[in-house]
Amino acid sequence: MKRKFALLLAVIIGSFCIAFAQNSIKNLTPQEYDKAVKKDPKAVILDVRQPEEYKTGHIKGAILLNALDEQSFEKGLKQMDKTKTYYLYCRSGKRSNMAAQKMQKAGFKVMELKGGLKSWIKAEMPLEK
Repeated sequence: MKRKFALLLAVIIGSFCIAFAQNSIKNLTPQEYDKAVKKDPKAVILDVRQPEEYKTGHIKGAILLNALDEQSFEKGLKQMDKTKTYYLYCRSGKRSNMAAQKMQKAGFKVMELKGGLKSWIKAEMPLEK
């Protein structure tokens, strides 16, 4: 019985460690995100929403790379410089987290806007159209 419990505990702890390691992407508040981008000479702002969403408003200087279009996203990644830091965002943070994980796994340095563009707007940060 003790052996089964020890094995179960080891599996749970191992799973937790793997999950934590896979999501080690730094999430920044809108203010932290803005400040980090301005201080980073190698910053690239990456909007991973769909083109229609981008047209309604985006963070100044953002490059569009639709995370839901896998083929286009992968092609875009191949053209990116891994020496730069990529600051990702989407509408709420789900797509950007998925994209950030893929990018991190591929060797990119990534940061993410916590809460996505919704939090940016709530914090009354500027948008560009």
